[in-house]
Amino acid sequence: FQAEDGIRDVERSRGLGDVYKRQLKQFDRLLQLGRHDELLVQLHLHFHLQRHVTSFLVKVRIQKFMNGFS
Repeated sequence: FQAEDGIRDVERSRGLGDVYKRQLKQFDRLLQLGRHDELLVQLHLHFHLQRHVTSFLVKVRIQKFMNGFS
């Protein structure tokens, strides 16, 4: 939505699920175009990032749990 003054509403984050869906579409497009080297690089980056995000979320949950006992 854009008001008369040109200020737009902040777009809400749709979460990691939408990011992964968009990446899968990109992977499929690269595969169809025969760009296998680029696809392998993108897949490597995807799984590397996913591992770090998961590790971070686990650390945050553990920290919140431990703070509950302080």
